[in-house]
Amino acid sequence: MIVIRDWNRFLCGLIFLAVAALHYWEGYRLKVGTLFQMGPGMFPLMLESALALLGLISIIAGLRVVGEPVAAIGWRGLVAVVGAVLAFGLITPRLGVVPGLAAAVVLAAVATPMSKPLPTMLLAAVLIFFCVAVFVWGIGIPVRLFALGYAG
Repeated sequence: MIVIRDWNRFLCGLIFLAVAALHYWEGYRLKVGTLFQMGPGMFPLMLESALALLGLISIIAGLRVVGEPVAAIGWRGLVAVVGAVLAFGLITPRLGVVPGLAAAVVLAAVATPMSKPLPTMLLAAVLIFFCVAVFVWGIGIPVRLFALGYAG
């Protein structure tokens, strides 16, 4: 009989395997090519294989190493981070990159009760400046910094 000694590692390994299998299933039609003439499917296949290997290692570790019991899910952090991603995706096309980033940073900061308003605003300002400097000024991606109305 198989005894799972560390549920955290075991479940993490199962999630890694599931994600690797899903990505493999989605990209199996891409041409892999050879090592000397790589196709568009080579790099995703390498990443999927590495993720599956990590999943197997984690599952084996979960079966062999005694670990801590599974802790309760931190709903506050989960909801705040998912909300930040959704807010960025919904706000950016309508109001621009700057308001989308600001909303994402503020919502993500809600994930921890230790966050304070001033450091959060400073972090938002630095991240907005960095993203605008790299993506708009540096790379030249044509995105609107501020927008009114729907852009799509």
